[in-house]
Amino acid sequence: YLKALLGVVPQGKPSDQHMQQIARLAALQHRAKDAIYLPTLREVQECVPSQFYSKQGSQQWLNVVTQHMQYVQPLNPYQARAQFLGLVSAFPMFGSSFFYIQSLSSSSIQAPCILAVNLNGLHFLNKDTHVSKKLI
Repeated sequence: YLKALLGVVPQGKPSDQHMQQIARLAALQHRAKDAIYLPTLREVQECVPSQFYSKQGSQQWLNVVTQHMQYVQPLNPYQARAQFLGLVSAFPMFGSSFFYIQSLSSSSIQAPCILAVNLNGLHFLNKDTHVSKKLI
């Protein structure tokens, strides 16, 4: 999750809805640590994939994660973990094994890329946007 490999970001620009989902996941991670206080800038940075963290300022991330804390605060740590897993399990690449590929003999796939192997087959992900090209 923290390497941003589970989801796909069209054109490398996450939507506001995607950013809100990431903020909720960060709040759930913070609560899962049994933290009852609001997260610090550093804690938020540790809970947000760096690919997305750089899209907004640190203070903006802190503000939006803090907003989500009011919804996750009533949860106990186990409930927070369960909600986190429930949300990330819906991501397209959840359950995949990932491999970094430096070069390929296929002209239809641009390397370097990331190979995701899961029950649905082989997916070659663009290394920047993580847009998938399925082969099998």
